[in-house]
This record gives sequence, structure tokens and C-alpha cells, in this order.
Amino acid sequence: MRFLVRVAADSLAELRDSAAATAAAGLDGVLVTATEALPAPLVCAAALAAIDDVLIAVEVAVGDRHPLEVAEEAAVADQLARGRLIVVAMPAPGCAGTFGEALDVVRAARAMPPRFGPRVEVWVRGVEVDVAVRRGLGHVAEPGQDDRSLARAWDASVGPAPACARARHEAVADEPALVRRLRAGRAAWAQDWAIVTEEGRPAAARARPRVQLDTLPAGLVRHWDSLERTVG
Repeated sequence: MRFLVRVAADSLAELRDSAAATAAAGLDGVLVTATEALPAPLVCAAALAAIDDVLIAVEVAVGDRHPLEVAEEAAVADQLARGRLIVVAMPAPGCAGTFGEALDVVRAARAMPPRFGPRVEVWVRGVEVDVAVRRGLGHVAEPGQDDRSLARAWDASVGPAPACARARHEAVADEPALVRRLRAGRAAWAQDWAIVTEEGRPAAARARPRVQLDTLPAGLVRHWDSLERTVG
């Protein structure tokens, strides 16, 4: 399981501090969202490029701007981040019906400068799973979407599903509850990414070792499980 911290900053300094704190906590990256003070997340992503060892995911509304403009901003951010950019595309207000077409144009655009690598990683949010899977893209589930409905959606989808990132926004009430929910998500629909708020960063950092069961010795697994029973 990998973790992104959702950041809604009011200044570039705050944004950089959040990314640095995320890296220091041992989590994978930040998800930059638009705010009134910083309304252009792809442009803001450039401010994080100097922070090593942190992925830079950016929520981008698609459909209300020229696709080439979006593609060029993404290409610049990806160059500065040296391939660490993840674009989380979602329908712009009033553009749900044309989102798929607009997204395809953005991805196909020959932007300048060229991308850092062969492609920019793209996930989608605010649409059904099959919209992502048909395109070989990751999908971000909304908070509260239950495991059974997500499992049915993934099972019913046709396409290169095993290669698609499977993420969900997670509410962090307490660490043991987060661990249980992530284990259930992984078992039900192969969830491999969790997105938490800045307030949930400490709990996510503590929870992370407990959901990396494929890399932990059996004795350590039993140790974490005993702690969970004690806390619960």
C-alpha cells in the first residue's frame, strides 16, 4: 500500500513545507489541489520539484480549457519533477459528458517541452472505474465508497486492469481503523493506494508498516496484530 497526502495550501511555502513533512514521514507523495490562493495546481507542482523522494500528484480539472494548454502545463511540471508527476484528472464543472474525449485529447497532444519519460502517469477521479480501465489509467475512488461496490466495478471492467493504480480517499479517525480498512480494501478490490488528509499524516505514517504485509517477517506481523487487538 502506498500513501499520498492531500494538500490544500494557501501559499507556496506552505505547500513546500507539507511536501517536506510528507517525505520525512516516509510516505510516498502529496496530492496538490486547487485553492483560492493557489488556483493552478500544475503550476504549483513546479515549486515541489526540488524536494527529492516525493511523488507529486496533482488534481486537474479537464474539459473547460484547451487540451493542449493542459498537456503543456503537465509536460513542464513532469520535466521539472523528473518524471515524478501523477495527473489526477477529473471532469470540470459541467463537462462530465465530454470528459472522456477531452482526456483522450490531452493524453494524445504533442506538448512542448516533451515529457520527461515515455508518458505522464494519469489517474481519473469523479467517473466510473471502467472509464479508467478502458484507457489503462488509475482510478481514485471517493471517500466512503464501499469495498463491495468497488470490487464489483473492477471485476466487471474490461481492459488492462492489473496495471491500473487503485486508490481511494481515506478518512483517518484512528490508526487501527485505518489499518483495518486498508487491509479490507486490498483483499476486496486490490487497493494499492490510499489518499489521506494532512491531519491524517501521522496516523498514516504509523499505519504504513502494518499494511506492507508482503514485505514483513511473520514475527513482526504477529507483533502488529497483537497491538491492534490491544488497541481495539
